[in-house]
Amino acid sequence: MALTPSDIIKFIAAVFLPPLGVFLETGCDNNFIINVLLTCLFWVPGIIHAFYIILKTARYKMPLTCTDIFKFIAAVFLPPLGVFLETGCDKNFLINFLLTCLFWVPGMIHAFYIICKY
Repeated sequence: MALTPSDIIKFIAAVFLPPLGVFLETGCDNNFIINVLLTCLFWVPGIIHAFYIILKTARYKMPLTCTDIFKFIAAVFLPPLGVFLETGCDKNFLINFLLTCLFWVPGMIHAFYIICKY
């Protein structure tokens, strides 16, 4: 189960502008309209919906559970927590902690990668 660079770009777009992440994945369909409304009402539901759509329609097959959604939410607000919930306290957690301390966005990208990888 490997991520492509376009998948990572969609996740990053979904954090900063959730409708863009949905548009890159599905185009201008009903999911895009729903995401625009969710983002206009409240930002976080738009992000959660965008992650759900990207993961649901991704080209790789990945079983999506409720805990994965919580890990992605944790990865947005506190990236090391998302990695810790996925792998525990190992080298990936330490790498993510350092990336988050240096720059926030690389920590989020690394957290998304680790959560999708395992």
